Amino acid sequence: MIRLNRPDAPPVLSPVFVAEGVARFALDGSAVWNVDEIKRALSELSSGKCAYCEVRLGEGPAYLEVEHFYAKGHYPGRVLAWENLLPACRRCNAKKGDWDVAPAGQMMVDPTIMAPPIHIQLDEAYRPLGRTPVGEITILEIGLDDIDRLGVKRYKIGEAFKRKLEDLLDRYVSLPVNASLHRRRGVVRAVRDAVAKAGSDAPFSAVIATVMTRSPAYAALKAAMEAAGDWSAELRAADDIATAASLT
Repeated sequence: MIRLNRPDAPPVLSPVFVAEGVARFALDGSAVWNVDEIKRALSELSSGKCAYCEVRLGEGPAYLEVEHFYAKGHYPGRVLAWENLLPACRRCNAKKGDWDVAPAGQMMVDPTIMAPPIHIQLDEAYRPLGRTPVGEITILEIGLDDIDRLGVKRYKIGEAFKRKLEDLLDRYVSLPVNASLHRRRGVVRAVRDAVAKAGSDAPFSAVIATVMTRSPAYAALKAAMEAAGDWSAELRAADDIATAASLT
């Protein structure tokens, strides 16, 4: 899970539309939130990923489920409140169900207003652990510790990225002093592309960011590139993003 920055509400969520939708939901339970414009805005909010587990959602808004952080069964007046809507995969949405986050001791991580690393960390096997009661509840209620559904994927991605960083270090330090500009730029570009995966766009980017901040190979690569003047402003910005997203 990573921190998400919520943009302004999509234009479709006008006061009139919201009022009419809330009334219709109260009347017959209609899924008034299943609107393409709302789903597109939610997909953009999360870079096309589930806000909870970070799996890539299907192409297009039709494959995205609208999750109500404050469950619609408990808070029907919030069914179209923009700040209450999150993009979720079917499994996370179903797992959370009608869990009520409002009572004392039941709050979960809302990634649009909370920094997940404060509440959740990953151990060396990429298993999520709660740093706080809020983190523990989030892991339990969403099923973020499901080994079959998420654990194996996290492990494969984490270990593959660890090897990628080791390979990039070998490639960079093996560059001869008289290496052509083209060859040097190619290696630097490969490093830049790898580091960028810790940004919000990549699936399981929190895992990638965690691997980066823990990796001795990455630390050595960064130091070598800084010493050679190849650590650009773009790389510094991506490194800052990784540090902030890391679940160490």
